[in-house]
Amino acid sequence: MSYPQQIRLGDECTKFFHVMATISYKKNTITQLKDDNGTMITDNASEAAMLVVGFRNRMGISLQPHMAFDLPALIPRNVNLDSLVTPFTKEEIDAIIKLIPLDKAPRPDGFNGMFMRKCWPLIKEDFYILCQDFLSATLILKVSTNPSSHLFVRCPVKKLSMTSGQSLF
Repeated sequence: MSYPQQIRLGDECTKFFHVMATISYKKNTITQLKDDNGTMITDNASEAAMLVVGFRNRMGISLQPHMAFDLPALIPRNVNLDSLVTPFTKEEIDAIIKLIPLDKAPRPDGFNGMFMRKCWPLIKEDFYILCQDFLSATLILKVSTNPSSHLFVRCPVKKLSMTSGQSLF
C-alpha cells in the first residue's frame, strides 16, 4: 500500500498490519529445540539452559586464563601514593580551567568551557572552596531534580570518623 493510500484510508488497514506483525512474531519465535538425544524441548527454562550450555561449549570456559605477558613489568608499582591526597592548589585549578576547550559541548551542569572562562573571576573562590571540601570529604553533590536545571547543589556533611572494625554498611 502506498503512503497516500495509508493517509487516505487511515485505520482501515489496522487489522492487516496486526496480522502481519503476528506472522512476523511467530516466525521469529523459537517454540521448541531438539537436544543431542533427539528429544524435543518446549518449555522456556529448559530451552534457555540448553542454549547457555551450547554457547559455553562453543565458546569455551577458561577457569584460569594464561597471561602471555608480564603484568608487573607493564604496570610499575607506585608505593608512594601521597600525591593522591595532597590538597589542590589554586594554581593547579586555574591551569585546568585554562585548558578547558571553549567550543565543546556542555558538561553535565549545562555550561561549556566559554562560560567557565568568562565567569572564572566571579566563581573561582567558590570553586576553590568546592574543591577543598571535595578533597576533605565534607560535602555531597546532589543533582537537582528540576529537569530544566542541571546544576549541582552543595550539601555540607559532617566528616565521618571510623574506628577499626566499623563499617558503613
